[in-house]
Amino acid sequence: MRKSIILLLCLFLAVTLLAEPIKVALGNIDKKDRDSDYIVNRLMKSDFKTLFKANEKYELMDIKKTTKSIQAANSKEFIYLKKEEKLDLAKKIGAEIIIWGDVTSSGNNTFRLSINILSTKTDEFINTVFTVAKNTDERLAAMQENIFCELDNSCQGSSDMIMDIAMQQYSTHNFEQAAESFLAVLGSDPKNTQAFYYLGAISYIERNYDKAIEYFQQAHELDPTNDDILNQLSIVYTKTEMYEEAVAALEKMSDYSENPKIGMRVAQLYRDIEYYDMAQEAYENVIALTDTMDLAYQELGNLLFDLEYYDEALPYLEEASIRFPEDNALNKKLATAYKKTGKIENAIKQYNDLIASNPDNLKAYYNLVNAYTSINDYQKALDTALKLEKKDSKNPNAYIMLANSYSSLKMYDEAEKAAKKVLKLAPKDYQALRILSEIYQGRGYVKYEKYLEYDEKTKDLYGTEADDMIEKRDTAKQQAYDLFTNSMEYVSQAKSLTSQASELGYITEREKTLKQLLEATKKSFF
Repeated sequence: MRKSIILLLCLFLAVTLLAEPIKVALGNIDKKDRDSDYIVNRLMKSDFKTLFKANEKYELMDIKKTTKSIQAANSKEFIYLKKEEKLDLAKKIGAEIIIWGDVTSSGNNTFRLSINILSTKTDEFINTVFTVAKNTDERLAAMQENIFCELDNSCQGSSDMIMDIAMQQYSTHNFEQAAESFLAVLGSDPKNTQAFYYLGAISYIERNYDKAIEYFQQAHELDPTNDDILNQLSIVYTKTEMYEEAVAALEKMSDYSENPKIGMRVAQLYRDIEYYDMAQEAYENVIALTDTMDLAYQELGNLLFDLEYYDEALPYLEEASIRFPEDNALNKKLATAYKKTGKIENAIKQYNDLIASNPDNLKAYYNLVNAYTSINDYQKALDTALKLEKKDSKNPNAYIMLANSYSSLKMYDEAEKAAKKVLKLAPKDYQALRILSEIYQGRGYVKYEKYLEYDEKTKDLYGTEADDMIEKRDTAKQQAYDLFTNSMEYVSQAKSLTSQASELGYITEREKTLKQLLEATKKSFF
């Protein structure tokens, strides 16, 4: 037995002695500040040579030749090469391991050394960070302790320090190096949920959605109840049109049943995959949960309207029209729903009866204004809006109704006063700004028509009369241009304050019209 053990030991020693040393190439060591120049110089000229001379397991390839080979093989600086490019380069020059890094001054003659190690055999990436002194012996001892234990996979490592570096790189959008650092964290801590999460985030930013899903799923497996991970999973699933998976992720979130915003996302996802019954149920759940999610009424009304369920759509469209009184597309749908169901006259009668029986029924007033507006009876809409103003004087929506009614009747001064009252109550109300744009466009168009009238008359006049008419024409043209400019400013402000698709579509069309009118009324030198 003893002879067998001795024989095995001898065989092991023989194999070890015959083994070729592992070839290591030094890529580049960068200085991060001026104070680090001395350390970088010593590292490249002597430290690494001294370090590897004392270790028979590794052979450091000639640094000058390595540098020339790297420069000849690639036009980019080594540090800017991607991981795959670094691997290919290392293989081309015959290295089994390639090392690079950077140095940052820490003050008091100490420096932070960040060393990256990449194996061409396993594709494994390791990052180690440690402090070195300006004193040569102390510096070499620190390098010996930290670099060789990483090469031999015997380090305990400080994943917290690497994680801090990775987070700094991520926060400064240095995503490639951040990804390498997060992978280094996983090298020493394979169950680090945060590292998986941020690798998923980086992959998403770089539009590598399959990889993002893979990383987020690994993070989810490690922490199944983490809402941030579930939220990110739902986002990337949605991006890749994996709608059912996106819904499943959202429904696992801890506050799903109590969070109306999540409910709205679920409803939209069901709508995207044409699960209309489930979308309807999701919207109804949101409405039951809170009365403040205005968009839920609008989206449910739109959904039922698009499905031609006009009777079911009506109450939601009516409620949405109160909350978004200036949404033209919404009001058109409401008018169509009334007509389709034959209920417009009945609705008007019903709202009037409700007001007669209860003069403080604000909802009935709002619905009545919208009903009159839907059949273009703007005078009755205005009469009702004036009553509503007295009843609900602190509500900006009451003045929206008033401003819209005045504007529809081309009573622009009164409309402007009402719209500005809205902005006093709600300074960021895009509807008021949009009405102001309509008001100034309407005023501008009056001047524009005058300009066209005067321009036509100048053709038949001569002398002083022609000069007077030309002056009137040019004044009207300039006035129209100024009013259209004001209108464009208001519509641009409105655009910046809304994300509703129907509103943005309307605003875009209005901008196109205003651009044409501005072009037609700009100052001419002829």
